[in-house]
Amino acid sequence: MKKSSPAAIEENKAELTEWQVEMDRLQALRPVQSSRDRLKAKEIPLLESQIKEQEDAHPEISEKAEKV
Repeated sequence: MKKSSPAAIEENKAELTEWQVEMDRLQALRPVQSSRDRLKAKEIPLLESQIKEQEDAHPEISEKAEKV
């Protein structure tokens, strides 16, 4: 089949449409990735340090919680 034949052109158009749909889907995931990155880089470490502070400030409560 020649690259310039009508069938080849239609096939390429269909493939281009599929790639466009995929690109749009991936671009729509950017906000999700940003949220995930923010959680992993900032919020989770902050929460972990707050938990550690509370555990250090009240070790008896942590021991009771571990026993239960």
